[in-house]
Parts: sequence; C-alpha cells; structure tokens
Amino acid sequence: MTKKKIQVVELMKSMIKEMFGENPKESRSIARIINKHHLLRLENFLKDAHVHASIVYGGSVDEDNL
Repeated sequence: MTKKKIQVVELMKSMIKEMFGENPKESRSIARIINKHHLLRLENFLKDAHVHASIVYGGSVDEDNL
C-alpha cells in the first residue's frame, strides 16, 4: 500500500473506534445480520482468498450474537 492509502486506512480505523468504541460487537449502533442463513452466506464470502486478502480491519464472525 502507498503511504496515502495507509493513512486513509488508519484514519478509517480510528473513526470506527470513535463511532462504535473499542469493541464494535458490543455497540448497539451497528447493524446486525438478521439470521444464520445470511451470516453463513457472508462468512463464506469472507473466506474467498481475494476477499480475505483485502480485509484491513474487522472481518470476524460471531455466530452466537446474531
């Protein structure tokens, strides 16, 4: 990544933390996946090598807290 891209990503990470706190999973202000079917569909999408390689922040899945 170029220096500018790194700066933008770091700024975005900072803004996410500012908006949703240190643990966004605990935030009541963030959207949730509505059911297990859609969660699994998105989880499979995240496992794709090209998608996985492009994730710079987040990307975790918590099936217990839909």
